[in-house]
Amino acid sequence: MCERISALRCGAMRLGAAISASTIAVLSGQTMAQTLAIFTFDDGTSKDLSGNGVTTSLVGVPAPTFSVDGYEGFGIATAGNNAVRVNLNINPTVVPRLTMGAWVKLNVVATNRHMLSHDNGSYDRDLGLDTRGGGTGWSAFKGNGVLGFVPAIAGQWQFVAVVYDDITDAATLYVDGVVKTGTGSPGAGHPYMYIGASTCCDQGVNGTIDSVFILSEALTTARLDEIRSGGIRKAPTCPIFFEQPEDFVACNRDAAEFHVIAAGAGNLTVQWQFKTDVGTWVDVGDGEFPGVGDLIGTNTPDLSVINLQPGAKVRFRAMATNACAPIPSHEAWLTVCTSDYNCDGFVNALDYDSFASLFEAGDPGADFNRDGFVNGLDYDLFASGFEAGC
Repeated sequence: MCERISALRCGAMRLGAAISASTIAVLSGQTMAQTLAIFTFDDGTSKDLSGNGVTTSLVGVPAPTFSVDGYEGFGIATAGNNAVRVNLNINPTVVPRLTMGAWVKLNVVATNRHMLSHDNGSYDRDLGLDTRGGGTGWSAFKGNGVLGFVPAIAGQWQFVAVVYDDITDAATLYVDGVVKTGTGSPGAGHPYMYIGASTCCDQGVNGTIDSVFILSEALTTARLDEIRSGGIRKAPTCPIFFEQPEDFVACNRDAAEFHVIAAGAGNLTVQWQFKTDVGTWVDVGDGEFPGVGDLIGTNTPDLSVINLQPGAKVRFRAMATNACAPIPSHEAWLTVCTSDYNCDGFVNALDYDSFASLFEAGDPGADFNRDGFVNGLDYDLFASGFEAGC
C-alpha cells in the first residue's frame, strides 16, 4: 500500500440534510426506528451523530470539559453546575415512546443530582440521582413520583438508562442489568433537554458522561443488555453512520482508502457499492475492478483501492444492513489525477518536467498507458491529461 494514502485525502465529508427529530424515517416502504440523537464526544465536541442535525450548546461557567477519558474514547466532565443543552423536544406528545441513557462515572454520589432531563418541575422525563425512590441512587421521574432506586457507585463506570412508554403508562429504570419498573405518565416538560444537569431544579451530576443515546422507542431489557455489552454502536436499532466516506483524489501511482463507522443493533454488515453510468448501485467484491484498480475490504468498513488505473473516476458508497433495513452511506468520489505525475497533490510545471525527464530517458515510469512501451502515445495521453487538469 502507498504510504501517502492519508496525505492525499481531499474533499469535505458530504453532509446529509437535517430532518425533524420527531419524523419517522421511511425507506423502501418500511417504517424505521428513529435514533433521535446520539453523542460519542470522541471528537471533543457535543456533535450529534444521528444525522438529524440536532444542535447543542454549552451551559454553565466553566463549561463542561471535553476530551477526557470516557467509557469508549472520549467523554465529557460535568461538575454539577454545567451541562450540554440539546435542542431536542422529547415531550410525550412528540415522542410517545422514549429511551435515553449513557455510561457514567461519578466522582461523588450526591442526592438530587440529574444527568438527562427536560423537567420543568412536575416529575417530567428525567434520569439522575435521587432519594425518593426508596434510597439514594439512580432513579427516574415518572410523572407521579420517582422510580428507583439502584445504587450509584463513585469511581466506576455504570450503564444507566430509562425507558418511557406513554402509550402504556410504563416506565423502566435500567442500571447495569438491574431493572426497576413502574407505572406513570410524565407530563410536558421543556422543548429541549440537558446532558449533565436538570433543566429545572437542583444540581447536575459530578463526573464523566459518555456515549449518550436518545431513541424514539421503548427498548426491551434484551436490547438494553445488548447495548450495555456491545457499546454505543449497538444503540441505534436501524443502521446509522457515525462516520461517512470522504472523496479521495489520488495520483497516478497511488492507492486510495474509504472508511465508514456504521452502528446498529444485532448482526450488522457492511457492503461497498459503486454507481454505474446509468445511475444504479451495484455491489463490488474483492479483486480487479476493470478501469479502476484492485479492491480490498469490500465487505468491511475499510475499502482500499490499489494499482489505480490512469484517469479512473468512480463513486462508492457503503451499505449497512441488519434485521431492521439496509441503509446507504453518503457517496464519495474516487478520482485518479493522472496529471499529478510527481504525486505532490498539485498539477503544475513540476509534473510536466518529471514526466518529460522520464520520457526522454525511456524510463518505464513514463509508460503512461501501461502498455509496456514508452512512446508517443504515452506523451500524448499525458499532455491531454495535463491540459485538462484534475
